[in-house]
Amino acid sequence: ENARPLCVFLNYTNKDRNSRYGIWDISGCDVDNGTNDPNFTICVCNHMTNFAVL
Repeated sequence: ENARPLCVFLNYTNKDRNSRYGIWDISGCDVDNGTNDPNFTICVCNHMTNFAVL
């Protein structure tokens, strides 16, 4: 099965009631599909914060 990467950030202002640490949010972040290398994922986001690839 091929998994697709997802660019996210930890949103501390939008907390899930089960988590006091915030939630993973995709708002404003996209995967840059310009690279064909399966070993790298490039995220493009329109804001500055802590990011992750899930």
